[in-house]
Amino acid sequence: MTRATSAVSWRPISTPIARSGRAGTFATWRIPRRTGGQETIARKIDLDYQTGREHKHWWSFEGRFYFEHDPTERFYGLGNHSHKGNQTNYTTKQIYGEAILGWNINEKIQISLMERPRYVRIGAGGFKSVPDISALFPHQKGISGGSELLSQLMIQYDSRDSVDIPRSGTLARLYYGIADRHFGSSVSYNRFGGELREYYTVGKRITFAGHVFNEYEPAGNEMPFWSQARLGGQESLLTDQETLRGYGAGRYIDNNLFVMNVEMRTRVWEKKIFGTHGILELAPFAEAGRVAHRMGYNPFVDLHPVGGIGFRGIAEPFVVGFVDIGWGGQGAAVFSGKQGGRGGPLHPVARKRLRCRRGIAYSVID
Repeated sequence: MTRATSAVSWRPISTPIARSGRAGTFATWRIPRRTGGQETIARKIDLDYQTGREHKHWWSFEGRFYFEHDPTERFYGLGNHSHKGNQTNYTTKQIYGEAILGWNINEKIQISLMERPRYVRIGAGGFKSVPDISALFPHQKGISGGSELLSQLMIQYDSRDSVDIPRSGTLARLYYGIADRHFGSSVSYNRFGGELREYYTVGKRITFAGHVFNEYEPAGNEMPFWSQARLGGQESLLTDQETLRGYGAGRYIDNNLFVMNVEMRTRVWEKKIFGTHGILELAPFAEAGRVAHRMGYNPFVDLHPVGGIGFRGIAEPFVVGFVDIGWGGQGAAVFSGKQGGRGGPLHPVARKRLRCRRGIAYSVID
């Protein structure tokens, strides 16, 4: 293990209402209820270790531990046309471990196997001003939680010039995942899909970043809603969440998902500060996506379009601060925060857009 190919990532929560515990490893925030003067406390622990990130040797490994007690979750029902008026609130209580072992055929091609045992419970939400999920969706699959052991095989091609802040190259992935009752899961399903990320630099200041993602889950009505494809918010997490920055996290949920995004990242200011390369970047973006219940849908019909602009402060190789403002069919959404360290392709580091439309984001196309 060398410095060039290893990293430990501590993923802190950073929101206007957050109270941090030990730096980067634990976070809490309190949400006051409107009745009785009580408070609902949210907690999150996210520890991630990676080695062999640049594929210099024949193997790579990532291990992750995640614990969450989040009373700010929103659910609008399933489908691409779920109604905003059906907004409900619930609490997610979950814990999982994740291990990914990669075989690096060369520096660009990798085959990896992921194992992720996950335990989930769904409870009453933290906001009394929003109906509880059990009031509007009492028969929703997965409303009591459950467990799953997800196994996933993936092959990827990666020619990017940087794992952390790429400016040129391609990242392409194909994957297949399965969970089965015979191996401890409370439900059986399979999923498959792929994504493509492309980076192209014009001159020294402008980088175009493009992203396309498509996932299929031929599970009918068997999947719990917390395992289905989720679209909305700022995060781009393969198989779990895809970005649509004009909406809150998980605004649209169903079996199948398609999304495409493009950014024009423009460096408007650069300077050496105490030996560190400081950069201020503007990134106008456009994106569109949808979900669907049946596999035979047309991914280019009934899309939800979003446009916006991002502001990024970079001290290479870290993003130290960012604000993304997106406009979609339900108005504006603002995501802001910071990236505390290396440790992965700079995906967003916190999760939800709250009642006040605040949240955390970096970029969808990292």
